[in-house]
Amino acid sequence: QDLLSVEYKTHFLRAGFRYRQQRDANLSTANFNGQFVFADLASYQADNPTLYTITSGNPSAAVSTGDLGFYIEDEWRARRNLTINYGFRFESQTAIPDHFDPAPRAGISWAVYRKGARAPWIVLRGGAGVFFDRFAVANLLTSVRQNGVLEQTVQFQGSDAFDEYNPNRAKTNGYADPTIYRLSPGLRAAYDLIAGATAEHSFGRRGTVSVNYLAARGVHQYLS
Repeated sequence: QDLLSVEYKTHFLRAGFRYRQQRDANLSTANFNGQFVFADLASYQADNPTLYTITSGNPSAAVSTGDLGFYIEDEWRARRNLTINYGFRFESQTAIPDHFDPAPRAGISWAVYRKGARAPWIVLRGGAGVFFDRFAVANLLTSVRQNGVLEQTVQFQGSDAFDEYNPNRAKTNGYADPTIYRLSPGLRAAYDLIAGATAEHSFGRRGTVSVNYLAARGVHQYLS
């Protein structure tokens, strides 16, 4: 990453970029021996499980993803009592379908003075912006490991739970298909629209009182 700051007359410019590369590789044999679930002790003693799950396949999985972000913003002192901030950030991530994530933002700070006063009577601040949340590498690893090919986790319910050990026993409650995780082809990076406003009044050495309002709305939040 690299960050740059430049002060020029009434402007204070900031710019920078960041690139991250992540790789997650591990071996997991969780549930490869299978697991029985019994409703109670009596069900266990009667060999009557409610569920049997078992995982099979390749226990090794690996995934790699990179994300890039760069930004530029300006803090402009338009007047002695007025400062305006505006900027733009762009982000992109590999391994997911969405590669174009623009994030504009803006803010303002206005100090209101009474006639003859040296300190502002009240300071008003406000701002809004878009903030993206990257898709976690752990979730990508799940979509690789449990894609229905590399590993399969299946369930047998009720009396079918012992079918693996008693093939002559009739199936009565069916067989559950493997749980498969895939990235949605329309997956968009999650982001938040955040806006805030503040009114601040100073009582000098006695302290400061401020009133704040914050609004946030999440869009394309991740769900499985």
